[in-house]
Amino acid sequence: MVTWTEFLRLPERPDNAKRYALHDGEVVMVPPPRPSHLKVPKRLERLLESLVGERVVVAPEFPYLPAPNVQYWVADLAYVP
Repeated sequence: MVTWTEFLRLPERPDNAKRYALHDGEVVMVPPPRPSHLKVPKRLERLLESLVGERVVVAPEFPYLPAPNVQYWVADLAYVP
């Protein structure tokens, strides 16, 4: 089992351009998104920003901790009020 502190010591972007996530204390390698996958979140980001303006944050590739110390994920797109 890997803790959040241990996870933070891992390199953010190793030479192979893969990312890591922390799922229930297990380090999981996450491949980079395919180019076609990047188009949909970008379109949604622009649409949401045009609808809500400056009232909220719309961010692609948004890191978050669903369960402190054992979970670390990156959302494709986040809407933060």
